[in-house]
Amino acid sequence: MKKFLLLTLAAATVTVVMAQQKANLPKSPVENLVKKNTNKAFNTKVVNLDNTITLKQLKADFAKAQTSKRAADDNGEQGISEQVYVINDFMGVTQKNMFSEIKYYVADKKAYLSLYGLDYMEGTVETASNKYSSMGADSITFNLGTVGFESKNGKFVYGAATVAMTKTAITATRNDMTTIGAYYFAENKELYIPALSMNHFIAIFNENGENPTAPVAGTLIANPDIQPASNINKYVSKATWTAKEMSYNSQTNQVETKDLAGGDAHVYLAYDGYYVSGIYPASLGLDDAWVFMEKSDDGTQVTISADQVLGTVAFYVDEARTTTDEVIFTPVSLLTDYSNWADGEASVLFIEDDAKTETTTISSDGMTSVSLYGWSKTKDLAGTWFDMTDLAITITYELDGINEVKTTRSNSDVTYNMAGQRISKDYKGLVIRNGKKFIKK
Repeated sequence: MKKFLLLTLAAATVTVVMAQQKANLPKSPVENLVKKNTNKAFNTKVVNLDNTITLKQLKADFAKAQTSKRAADDNGEQGISEQVYVINDFMGVTQKNMFSEIKYYVADKKAYLSLYGLDYMEGTVETASNKYSSMGADSITFNLGTVGFESKNGKFVYGAATVAMTKTAITATRNDMTTIGAYYFAENKELYIPALSMNHFIAIFNENGENPTAPVAGTLIANPDIQPASNINKYVSKATWTAKEMSYNSQTNQVETKDLAGGDAHVYLAYDGYYVSGIYPASLGLDDAWVFMEKSDDGTQVTISADQVLGTVAFYVDEARTTTDEVIFTPVSLLTDYSNWADGEASVLFIEDDAKTETTTISSDGMTSVSLYGWSKTKDLAGTWFDMTDLAITITYELDGINEVKTTRSNSDVTYNMAGQRISKDYKGLVIRNGKKFIKK
């Protein structure tokens, strides 16, 4: 899997915004770290917070339509980008993991890209020399302005947006770009659309809406590095997890814990860490959220940074259940005595390979939590929502990629890592040789 440098300007923006975020997080005393919330999750009614049509409405309308050329002739392949840039009012430009609302294909010197289930926009494949030619890439020019869907609610087109941020506001406005460049790596069907500046965010616009220059809410992304889902799935392992829920009893001034049910999880084995799904509460609408755990250079620990968005969920804010507001969930970490935030608000967990059981366990140290922080315009919805301690995720390496290595390399002395990639003799860790898993020290 090829990995590229992400948008430099956006990364700098992330740093600035995250510094602002940390300054805005509540500090000690402990009652500011503890949040009592009894609001119920809400997933069925359309939430329209910014006076424009939402992505949920757009997708619902599209699903009802029976005349889509996409539905009539769909050659596309489901794609997944490990991370994309997204924006929101609270954190600015940040990252969303395992973005999967993509379909695409390349055929006969043409490329086709669909976002959010809309019809394809078309691009032209060019075999001329480009910056990634040495890696086997062809360049693609996609035509913006393509109509993705048209209904009574409007005419929805693909376009490019310019993102601007001040100390008090973040805005995204459609610009006059008519094309956007991409690179296609035929060997593994990888499509990379680099964001070269803050003008290179891709979004959907409603040309017949009240504000045709504003992106449809929830559609703004940048820098997708798209792999076929079939490629990604080969490196997704089964896993199990256990943890304790942590809370602070303000009456006794004691920290209380209780065992969580735990259960199954999914772990995508990336070269620089792990993407994990299944450890957050379904009651908060986050059962399918992916969190990225970045591996340290020495491979002994992972860090869950706060600069990633796990999901956006709407909640009722009144007892009559008529008014809603959105909560943007991000990871965060507290000291387990609730005295303050963990260093950098980031969770640190440790990696341990077990040669006997042929598994890897990622576990917390018991000193810091793995928590959820909610960002919302509604004050009562803002704060920490859920705190875990003693989290342990056991990766079993039961996945298709390993099975392929076992069957195709059973009579070879070649050694592979757990992602099925050939490794050198100096590699250390859990490996496969001749169909056997063992730890190489």
